[in-house]
Amino acid sequence: MRDYIPVIFGIIGFGRFTYLTWKSYHELSDNLILNYKKLMTKSGIDFGPRAGIYRVNFFDLISERKKLSQSEKKIENKLTELNSLKNLTLISFFGFAFLGIISVILT
Repeated sequence: MRDYIPVIFGIIGFGRFTYLTWKSYHELSDNLILNYKKLMTKSGIDFGPRAGIYRVNFFDLISERKKLSQSEKKIENKLTELNSLKNLTLISFFGFAFLGIISVILT
């Protein structure tokens, strides 16, 4: 069991960053849909019902974030935070996978 402690910390780290990314995305999506519909339509960012709830397409939002940041300075910090959290989630996933592989090799 002692060999799997790093894997448990990897799962906790990955779960934490996944939750923070999800939470930040939902807050930003709600804000954009309520306040910036015209800007998103002009930028070509898809937003529509996802499981009955209106959400901005995550991948459109990430790919067009520079265009949105230049147009609207108020949301620049939130977009930067979302991009950073997305990157940290990916890094923590690969860290979790690496720790899992090492733990299996060492046992």
